[in-house]
Amino acid sequence: MILSGVAASLVSFGGCVTLTPVVRKLSLRFGAVDRAGPLKIHSRPIPRLGGIAVALSILFAVVVAHPAATHESELSFIAAFAAVWLVGLADDLRSMSPYGRLAMQIVPGVLLWLGGWRFSAAQWLPRTGIASLGLVCVLVILFANSVNFLDGADGVAGGIAAIIAMCYLAISRNAGSAPLDSVVGWSMLGSSIAFLFFNFPPANIFLGDSGSTVLGFCIAFLTLTSAHSNTPADSRALLPFTLAGLPLLDAALAIVRRVKSNSSPLTGDRRHSYDLLMVRGWSPRNVAFACYATTFAVGVVAWLSLHVSLRCFELSSIGSMSVLVFVAIRVGSLRTEDARRQNREQACNVTPAGNSESSA
Repeated sequence: MILSGVAASLVSFGGCVTLTPVVRKLSLRFGAVDRAGPLKIHSRPIPRLGGIAVALSILFAVVVAHPAATHESELSFIAAFAAVWLVGLADDLRSMSPYGRLAMQIVPGVLLWLGGWRFSAAQWLPRTGIASLGLVCVLVILFANSVNFLDGADGVAGGIAAIIAMCYLAISRNAGSAPLDSVVGWSMLGSSIAFLFFNFPPANIFLGDSGSTVLGFCIAFLTLTSAHSNTPADSRALLPFTLAGLPLLDAALAIVRRVKSNSSPLTGDRRHSYDLLMVRGWSPRNVAFACYATTFAVGVVAWLSLHVSLRCFELSSIGSMSVLVFVAIRVGSLRTEDARRQNREQACNVTPAGNSESSA
């Protein structure tokens, strides 16, 4: 299985390295670029269709390295993968409304559920009926949008996805895995690393929604297969939730922050963890490295705790998330724009009428 996984990684890496320059040229030619604006950190138009190269390379690698993907369950993964990618691509090209995009992301969850992918590793989780279907759909939407939220800084989303895949592959050998999820993990790893050659700061192409949501979907699938493969008494089946702690936490804090400021949870802002670090003077590369180090550290803690006891794993997971929450809140992830403006006014001893805060 490892050999076929490595082959999938090499195929996806080669495919992404080859396709990305082509996609970049086509994006520039047809004007599919992300232009500078108040919610952007770049000052020039950047091609935003990198997700085409990432998605096609992952899908091709899965089909090549897992030719047995003709059963209903495997075909449901391919159909769901394509559905996520098409919704993201439509948003990149036509700028869908956030709620319309969210509604369309239910489709891949339904496709996975119809293919037999269910939560079966926890006795308290529903395995049949509408509750089970809703749980799978929520999982897909949660991870797809969590990674999408991270795609606001060069190299962050792709690098974190690569590290999550690497940690999952290293840990799943001892936690139980299925052939398809191993191939998906290897394919995501190869494609994500390849894309960093073009997306690491300073980026010359972005993932776009078609790329970030696809990577998030793959992580959701790894979570689902982990919960599907392990025994009902094994809470380690939810291991990917721990590995993806940073994107999940960033998304959760963003939703709380936006609701707190009486705005839509889907309205963009510049208060994500990477934004706050850059406001403090961190360079884009240092921000990317900090995100990588945090994700890798959580993965190492999870791997070490799995070799001790189940209780140790549970405590280490809770401890890791608690530390991330504490640091994020201290940095200011829950502060609204109004609160930040007031703090700056007090620090500078100026009145609201004289405030000329730039968007961050």
